[in-house]
Amino acid sequence: MTRRLFAIGLLSGILGLWDADAEGAPALPGPVYFSNRAVASPAIALRTELAAPASDYQHRIVAERCLLIRNPAIVDSVDFDSDPVSRSNPNPPWGFAQVIYRAFRTAGANLSQVEGFMQAWQSDQGLGGLDLRWKQPITQAPVRLLGVINRLDLAELKSRGVDRNDGAMCGAEVRFVYAALSSLQAGYLNLIVEFVLPCISKPAFHAYAARWNDLRTLPGPAPGSPYYRSLEWLLTEATGHANCVRLRVSMRNDNVWDVHQFAFQSKGLARQLLFRQPNVGKVSCDPRSLFSGFVQNNLPQILASQYSIPAPLGAQIERLSPILAALTLAPGIGGAYYERARYSLSINSCLGCHGIETGTQFNHLQYRRRGESSRLSNFLAGPSQDVVTDQPWSPGAPPLACVNGTHGDVRFFNDLVRRHLFLNIARRLDPAAPDVVWRRALDTTGLTALQTH
Repeated sequence: MTRRLFAIGLLSGILGLWDADAEGAPALPGPVYFSNRAVASPAIALRTELAAPASDYQHRIVAERCLLIRNPAIVDSVDFDSDPVSRSNPNPPWGFAQVIYRAFRTAGANLSQVEGFMQAWQSDQGLGGLDLRWKQPITQAPVRLLGVINRLDLAELKSRGVDRNDGAMCGAEVRFVYAALSSLQAGYLNLIVEFVLPCISKPAFHAYAARWNDLRTLPGPAPGSPYYRSLEWLLTEATGHANCVRLRVSMRNDNVWDVHQFAFQSKGLARQLLFRQPNVGKVSCDPRSLFSGFVQNNLPQILASQYSIPAPLGAQIERLSPILAALTLAPGIGGAYYERARYSLSINSCLGCHGIETGTQFNHLQYRRRGESSRLSNFLAGPSQDVVTDQPWSPGAPPLACVNGTHGDVRFFNDLVRRHLFLNIARRLDPAAPDVVWRRALDTTGLTALQTH
């Protein structure tokens, strides 16, 4: 408790980090914008941006220690281990149960009711895949922590004017990714708890990004080490000051994945629409369909990746099954901008980002056995799924429907490089610089990856 109060006091008092209600600070944005992920030669871009000798480059170190933490020394450690069978601590401070309690605390819930909230959630008719092992206290939930994810790159600069200096960075996240324990050595149920940070000032965001970046050089990661303590400190600040918290659940039935989204609220977990994925027209060859009309009427916004999915296209449950074609627009939709519009819609959808568009078999962070690190998708890590590199990777040209033999463009991915770029730019920007300087550095370079909240 003493350490937590000290951390809050340090950030709030010295850095003013969580001063979301300060005059001029905008409110957290609604479900509005998306942004394409960068696809241009990530290795070259990163080396150019860092402008440092190879010995200081350290992409793999930054990726593994600051961005996507999957080291068993952390995720299987006494404070994080969520496996009710193997863990030594029956209720670890960063175990699944305590992360859920932190989420409900953010929502203003009565913590004595959390067990009841979780039992009610487990009875949701859409979650038919939860077996009897879930009908126990939350401390016994049969899950394993796959990784702790820093998603500062989801932050967007919000200001009241183009050249004003009163902007705030809104929408950064910290995520905990779990998989249900399985005897099949493969994942059948994934859960992601997403803590959305409040809007914070540019100086505060700069300081917070620098603290995450500092993890790369701290001794560790053994429990009690400087790295371990600093990571806990950062997570305490994020979970203790989150603006809202989501739970995303994906369940596999044979080769089909059902995706659900819930919001932590004071009265329990409430099902939400999946704004990221339209419910119709995944492969829409009919130019008269509702989805085709949406694309035609919003083409400029789609090309700029600044569009919102309207309620008629929203889905509460999304079904992702292996398909032979990427998200495809009807012939003629978008005219000369057909492929750009198609890709923008696809990469910002569940189906595209977790499917054929990125060459991914749904999971970007794969099921793991205790003592092992989760394998990563090529979309995240480049050519190797085991060792993070700075090299781009391509799944090839995705096949399209509607016209036989047609394909989308060949694109290259390495999303951890993109996130590294964002972190490096954010920590190097002048905290006192005008909003326009920050916007040019972050937004116009294609490094941000905005999504709904």
